[in-house]
Amino acid sequence: MYFWSKIVKKNSKKRLIFVLCLFLFCIGLYKSDRVMFDFLDGVDYKASIIVQEENPLKIAAIRNKLFKFIDEIDPFFNNVALKYSSLEKIHLKLSSNDILFFEDILKNNQKNIMNFSDNRKISVNYQGEDFDAKMSLHGQSSNHYKYRKKSFKLKFLNEFLPERFVSWRILIPDDRGYYSPFISNYVNSIIDLPIVDQSLKQVFINGLSYGIYYVEEKYDEKYLEKNRLSGVYVIDFDAKKVPYLERRNFNIDFIETIKLDDNFIISEEELSLIIEDFFIAIEENNEEKVLSYLDKEKTGAFEAWRNILGMQHDIENPNLRFVYIFSSGKFFPLPRLEGAIGRSGDLLKSNFFDMLDTSVDIINVRDLYLEKLIDKENDILQYYDDLNEEYYDLIMADHSISRGRRQRKRTIEQNREDIVYNFNIWKDYLNTKENFLDGIEEKNNTVEQVINVGPLSFYYNSSKNIYELLEGEYTIRENIHLSFDKKILFHPGVHVYMGPGVSFISDTEVDLLGTADNPILISASDPNKEFGVFAIQGVSEKNCKSNIVHTHVSGGSEAFVDGVYYTGALNVYYCDVVLRNSQIYNNTADDGLNVKYGNILITDNLFFNNTADQVDLDFCEGTVQKNLFEISDVDLDVNGDGLDVSGSKIITEGNQFYNFSDKGLSIGEKSLLLSKNDIFEKNNIGIAVKDLSNVYVDEMSVMDNMIDIDIYQKKQIFGGARVFFKDYIMNINIQKDEVSFCNWLDEDVFNKKIANELYVKN
Repeated sequence: MYFWSKIVKKNSKKRLIFVLCLFLFCIGLYKSDRVMFDFLDGVDYKASIIVQEENPLKIAAIRNKLFKFIDEIDPFFNNVALKYSSLEKIHLKLSSNDILFFEDILKNNQKNIMNFSDNRKISVNYQGEDFDAKMSLHGQSSNHYKYRKKSFKLKFLNEFLPERFVSWRILIPDDRGYYSPFISNYVNSIIDLPIVDQSLKQVFINGLSYGIYYVEEKYDEKYLEKNRLSGVYVIDFDAKKVPYLERRNFNIDFIETIKLDDNFIISEEELSLIIEDFFIAIEENNEEKVLSYLDKEKTGAFEAWRNILGMQHDIENPNLRFVYIFSSGKFFPLPRLEGAIGRSGDLLKSNFFDMLDTSVDIINVRDLYLEKLIDKENDILQYYDDLNEEYYDLIMADHSISRGRRQRKRTIEQNREDIVYNFNIWKDYLNTKENFLDGIEEKNNTVEQVINVGPLSFYYNSSKNIYELLEGEYTIRENIHLSFDKKILFHPGVHVYMGPGVSFISDTEVDLLGTADNPILISASDPNKEFGVFAIQGVSEKNCKSNIVHTHVSGGSEAFVDGVYYTGALNVYYCDVVLRNSQIYNNTADDGLNVKYGNILITDNLFFNNTADQVDLDFCEGTVQKNLFEISDVDLDVNGDGLDVSGSKIITEGNQFYNFSDKGLSIGEKSLLLSKNDIFEKNNIGIAVKDLSNVYVDEMSVMDNMIDIDIYQKKQIFGGARVFFKDYIMNINIQKDEVSFCNWLDEDVFNKKIANELYVKN
């Protein structure tokens, strides 16, 4: 007996040692990222290749269940950090019928009949205020709705909105890689791409905490308008198609009639033909045509963003978006983060992106933006670390996140590693970059001595390297669209008579240099029928600059030409302009003169009797001085402004604004403006300041205006406005709403604020 007892004890010790070793071995495997992630993911990947099925072994799902199980039995896992966090809180109140409504939608999803447009009206409390909103579910992939924590959308119904958001997407944070959206925004800010308003917030439904959510505004036209991109259209894709960018996958059916303003409508047919032509060019690998449609600067910046952050999920259907810009007729892909950061070498390939990867034009722009980002590499990584320090404990404390804490930690670490990896491969690339121009045929530098376009003959001046239109009278009966590679000069005494609806467009810079005795005239050939537009389109021209001197423009309107919507009789887009001693009058466009995205000097001009606005400046910087803005025809039914400024930095000085039934000077969309010695007489409103604009008034003359200065919020996506006066400006009639502000400053403070805030290039 003793002998057998000794053997049993010895074997028991061995078994105990074996079990203990096995336990420690399992713990070691569990603690190893190489085993739990790299090895298992590799096995799953190889299995998917063999059986031609995605994730056939379901390793990721099994692994996550294990991680969640470990979390549940961990007695030290609690949400204390989240409970006492300073995160802003969103409280949603749903009725029992609301809850049943969404439960039915989820049941229907199992039958593949889920409709994400179905919504319920609910109550939202945020920052102590109550709002009405429509709530709907969000997300096509099941991770958005199969767990307790679900993604959803809110569309607010109130006149005043929380943080000026019309709608919120409230998303599970694991779908976005936790910090990835913030890094994407930071990168966008460096390379001048649109930035989305976003934050982490804590969500409560009927008093119960659902933990941390990622909250962002909708990627739509309003979001782009806040990013200085107005007059655009966001193009969506059919979510049911395979993730390759080809024409047959593009869903034209979503396009509706687009109303750009109260007077001018672009039809579904006009826009769909442009979009269809673009995607046909992609399908046919017509690189020249595709590039002609692209905004190369924004597309190159997008490529830098895509590669430095390793974005893949974001460029697949249905996530890929294109933006169409009506002021340039160009497209660019919208940088919108829909997943976690990845590795640049693993990016999806498609017709479109293959084309970008081989286009010298796009590559050169992309590489300039990559260099900008590489210069800021340390700042980007430090920002990631700062985010981790701020939010890591909160993310780890959230029981409601579907992924286990081990998976969360791995994702956070992997995202940072991927950023470092991407920086390293692109630094290596730039250090060893070949000259991509080698082997490319040089352009034929032969210059045509005379170019005839319709009735116009342009003569090459070799000493100035420009094309010249000589003095004379010219009648244009069909649209003319010039794409010269050299500046165009109109001589004094050029008179261009334009037929009904006919437009003149130049894709290169133009100088219209008349004289006081012999001005340049651009007018309608039939006084009773308006011509289209005269436009300088500089979007494809680097350092575009035009001069317009002693030029008279009358009898024009507005037009949609070759994919671009021109709102003025005279238009200068994406080009700096000096306009002197000229007259813009009797035009029936939305604007007499419209300038977009340029540095300006507008001085000593007459703008009168145009319908509706005399001058419209969108996203410009510069000076407007000593001009007359007037409605002198008492029989003219005009509900427009003298000078309309949006998203711009402008100094106005010594201008006169007379007889406007709407506003003499209108300033909106986060503009910054200094008004000095301007005169306002007999206007409905002298100066209107709107929508987060800051205006400084240094001396002004007002007489017989219904309201001298009106300060208010007009658009929901913006806020109130602010006006600062020098302290001696008195006896003016001011009207303002409750969200706007005005103040009087002493001269020293006033001048210091101008010096700090207002910098205008001339």
